[in-house]
Amino acid sequence: MNRSHLLAAIIFLCLSSLIFAQSVEFNGLWLGYERFKYEGENWFYQNRLSIKDGVVRLEKSPETHDGREVVYSASDGGFPTFRGRLVARGHVTVAVLEIESCLYCVDAGKKAWHVPNHGVLRQGAPKDYPIQLNSRTSLKLDGVTFRRVTNFPPR
Repeated sequence: MNRSHLLAAIIFLCLSSLIFAQSVEFNGLWLGYERFKYEGENWFYQNRLSIKDGVVRLEKSPETHDGREVVYSASDGGFPTFRGRLVARGHVTVAVLEIESCLYCVDAGKKAWHVPNHGVLRQGAPKDYPIQLNSRTSLKLDGVTFRRVTNFPPR
């Protein structure tokens, strides 16, 4: 093996371990809330984010609050689910996500996906979402702040 091949192999191994080390920091279950409007009312998605060794899954469940308790939706706003992976883009880590499914997604649900040009019955092109680790217990993904949890709350 000549020097250039050896140098390329060393750089590849260093970058691979750096990307893996970055993704390990994100490992865990994360919970975040994202506001959206549906038929003139204020709703929010309970976002359940799970990350393991760079593999990402995000499930959104619409809910609202009636002044006394959380009211879970049967279908308002839809139930989008994303899947993807963490990727280093220069000095920034991004979650490359694509829609996996979206139960009961009508126009309001499509808009709440924050992913343009997705049809309900087909998967779309992956999209990059910047992800930032604020601390060991907090991260931000596409403008939504998540906190680390040991278990997701019951629905």
